[in-house]
Amino acid sequence: NLLLHFLPLLSASLFGKPVVAYSHTMGPFRQWKWLAKPLFKIFDLIILREKASVETLKSVNYQGPFQCTADTGFCLETASKNRIHEIALQEQFQLSKPYVVVNVSPMMDYFYQKYSPLAKSSCYYEIMASAIDKIIEATDRNCLLVAHVTGDNIATDDRLSAKVVAENCKHSARVHCIQGEYSPSEIKGIISHAEAMIGARMHSNIAALSSFVPTVSMSYSLKSSGIMGLCGQERWVLSLHELDGDKLYEMFMRLWENRAEIRKDLAERIPRIKKLAASNGKIVADWYEAYTKAKKA
Repeated sequence: NLLLHFLPLLSASLFGKPVVAYSHTMGPFRQWKWLAKPLFKIFDLIILREKASVETLKSVNYQGPFQCTADTGFCLETASKNRIHEIALQEQFQLSKPYVVVNVSPMMDYFYQKYSPLAKSSCYYEIMASAIDKIIEATDRNCLLVAHVTGDNIATDDRLSAKVVAENCKHSARVHCIQGEYSPSEIKGIISHAEAMIGARMHSNIAALSSFVPTVSMSYSLKSSGIMGLCGQERWVLSLHELDGDKLYEMFMRLWENRAEIRKDLAERIPRIKKLAASNGKIVADWYEAYTKAKKA
């Protein structure tokens, strides 16, 4: 519900506090566009993380200052190699053996059931298991299921979703679920050692892309496709409306065959994107300095 998202911001605005949208995706607004137009007037500054959101601002006639940069997650530090080796020992997987990382999400399952025309005859978790089995057979690589969000039930914890997927894999002996709770830097470190990635969570994909790991993004929203486009990787986006085991496997195998070229391309693109992401703090600082001077004048 759009209004629920805006309530804390409205409260800040009512108390005279400036409101900044920081490294954000906006929209798309469909049935809520009529409400979005007046609500957007509360923003004093908007920083977007992908270009598609610029069109959203135009559609709601936003007149305030904005800039389009990149998600701050691109600047996340990676945990040390020693720490990743410690985690590998704790989790009982071998860093010396090449692996493919997959991130599955209960949110993707929810949106798949709600919006995908294929959901009547398919189950998201079975789709993932089928694709993973085929990838193991074709690449002779083990699969590491990595959680990016954790919680206390299957609706919020990627680890529980990963367990369901692993149990449905016929090559379950070659599928390992990360069970512990780790920092974002540690999760990024695990992902950075992968040869390739399939991700449902946008920030799991950012962890991979910023580590030059070739990535297939399963997309349920504008933000995932927008981030992939920013990195020149839009051809590796699979919408939940098209998601099935065969299409996911086929897209991954095309990625796999081109992984060296993709890794090289990412190594050329990511430094510029990191600079954009790192500029977000300075944009806010410079804006706030001008804002406070104008208030005093």
